[in-house]
Amino acid sequence: MEPLRALTSAMLPLLRSLYDEGLIDSDFTQSFLSGLTHYCRTGITPHYTYVQSRSLYCLSRGRYALHAKAAFSVLYPAAASQEPPLDPSVNPPYSDLFAILKNTGYLILPSYFCTSLVDEIAELLDRASHPDLLAPPPATLARYFLDGRKCLKSKLFQQIIQDKLIFQLVSDYLACEPLIDLVTAWRLMPIDPNSVDLSAEALQYHIDLDRAHFLKVFVYITDVCEDSGPHTFVPRTHLANAPSHIQDRRYMDHEITSLSVDTPLSILGFRGTVIIADTHCLHKGTLPVRSHRDIFQVEFCSSLFGAPYGKDILGLNQDIFRDVASS
Repeated sequence: MEPLRALTSAMLPLLRSLYDEGLIDSDFTQSFLSGLTHYCRTGITPHYTYVQSRSLYCLSRGRYALHAKAAFSVLYPAAASQEPPLDPSVNPPYSDLFAILKNTGYLILPSYFCTSLVDEIAELLDRASHPDLLAPPPATLARYFLDGRKCLKSKLFQQIIQDKLIFQLVSDYLACEPLIDLVTAWRLMPIDPNSVDLSAEALQYHIDLDRAHFLKVFVYITDVCEDSGPHTFVPRTHLANAPSHIQDRRYMDHEITSLSVDTPLSILGFRGTVIIADTHCLHKGTLPVRSHRDIFQVEFCSSLFGAPYGKDILGLNQDIFRDVASS
């Protein structure tokens, strides 16, 4: 099916529903459809359309992601699901793992990758800082990032994209042939919380809205305990028709406790632990108290419709995953 036709067919029922509810007007609808047309013709999402897509997710209480999933699963169907062989002494059945991911928004695979793979990233981060590769990070900088080109060349990245379990979970969750749109790693520093902008550093609860439908794979590069900046999330807040608290903003901790949601969970684990996450869930990083925390991230999505990044690594995509699927 032609991309514009598929996207329009998927989105029109949602737009009509929101219009009938008085949540959007005809100008919003026409503007968004115009942006979809522009994206399908050029591969570029207009900024106003990207902003509207973020609004649509919140106004529809998450249903926007389901409509996008329906369109992209038709346009870019995934290969037939082939459950990877798992050692029953180590892992539960694949169906159980996928159910956890689908129902809670997160799946944790403890100590999944060997230490030699993660130590390479730790050594690179030891030598990196922002903005200069030699100077130490400023005392007011909570985190600094590793050059994405180094991430792409790392053995850990190669292992992630060749891993059959991760590939199958991503493909089944997105229900389409996945794209890689972001590969990064960063170090979170133990600094005075009063000296850092917690919102800018993603250290307050929020939801990610850069893409309509996506999945992130995080790998702990350092051991993570309560004092070393664990990733924290609120289970099941990614589900469509979740409570109407969903807003495109940062949330203070006390606001989360006042919402009718599950108790936030802090993810602890040894280096090499994998977290597969739909970060439409409310989530945040937390500042380490003693030592730094390192993390590696690969983001998979169903389409580059949305935020203006990802085109620089498009060449990695379909051929890589076809090789993994057929091997």
